[in-house]
Amino acid sequence: MHFDVLKWHRSLHTYPGKVAGPRICVHLARTFFTVGRFTGTTAEPTTIYDFTVKDADGKEVKLDKYRGKAVVIVNVASQCSLADANYQKLKKLAKFYKDKGLVIAAFPCNQFGSQERSCAIDVKKDVKEKYQYEPDIYDKIEVNGENAHPLYNFLKKKESGSFGFPNIDINSDQSSMNMSSGKTVYNFTMKDAEGKEVSLDKYRGKPLIIVNVASQCGLTNSNYTELKELMEHYKDKGLAIAAFPCNQFGGQEPKCELEVKNFVAEKFHFVPDLYAKIDVNGKNAAPLFDFLKHEKGGLFGDNIKWNFTKFLIDQEGHPVKRYAPTTSPKHIMKDIDALVNK
Repeated sequence: MHFDVLKWHRSLHTYPGKVAGPRICVHLARTFFTVGRFTGTTAEPTTIYDFTVKDADGKEVKLDKYRGKAVVIVNVASQCSLADANYQKLKKLAKFYKDKGLVIAAFPCNQFGSQERSCAIDVKKDVKEKYQYEPDIYDKIEVNGENAHPLYNFLKKKESGSFGFPNIDINSDQSSMNMSSGKTVYNFTMKDAEGKEVSLDKYRGKPLIIVNVASQCGLTNSNYTELKELMEHYKDKGLAIAAFPCNQFGGQEPKCELEVKNFVAEKFHFVPDLYAKIDVNGKNAAPLFDFLKHEKGGLFGDNIKWNFTKFLIDQEGHPVKRYAPTTSPKHIMKDIDALVNK
């Protein structure tokens, strides 16, 4: 998936000229990684400074040049549907933190749907002309497979993921960026798969995961399988899962609600609380998801990015954390433990 973002962090509390801004900076500045070729002889790389990478012009660049700076590393593609929104948001980030030295390192990659056919020089030119923006654009690379760039292997090892492809993930918990509305999920009523209205007050006193789902997504099998495992693991703690079918991402949920319910029950032997099909973005977005996005905005805009974006809700109905589509449900366990054990 294009525009998966790696966060290279160095604690802002010890970082010279620390950023005194919204919490997004905390996620961008605790342990930073960069991409390149390991230049050592025998020792294993331990930081991104151990790597060298070719830039768009073919010149070797030591990533030690980023020492002391916050860096966002991202694999990019010009023909991806996420290109416009991400380049615009990255431009805003770079401008906002310009005085603090934030750097964007972009690596063209053609592995996902062949959506980056241009050479690196053309990518650099196109980004400059279209967005009036000049991130550090490097040579075209592969990020997965046997020909994956060594530094991406290093990065994936440091920030391991799931769902069959190592995860270069966005931690979308931006709790300090949005002021709380004072509402809880208990203020909302939704239609279930049979069309009956259900007050979400039914979840009062229980930990809850709210997730937008799709039957034909590449994330479907892993998410449903692991969500089922979470339900079983926290059965005695009352964990509930509220699943909302949505067809806004690649048309990957064409089924009606009852078909989705049967599909999940038959294939995964799993019965979450399945609700009526909704939109999660745009003018017709369900008010519940507008609320969730307001309370827990995303790194590159508040919109839901894809199927299986997950929200963890505490026992009082407050959104606690937002998880990217590629975040494994099992990765949520430590946060659920914190809720049920407090």
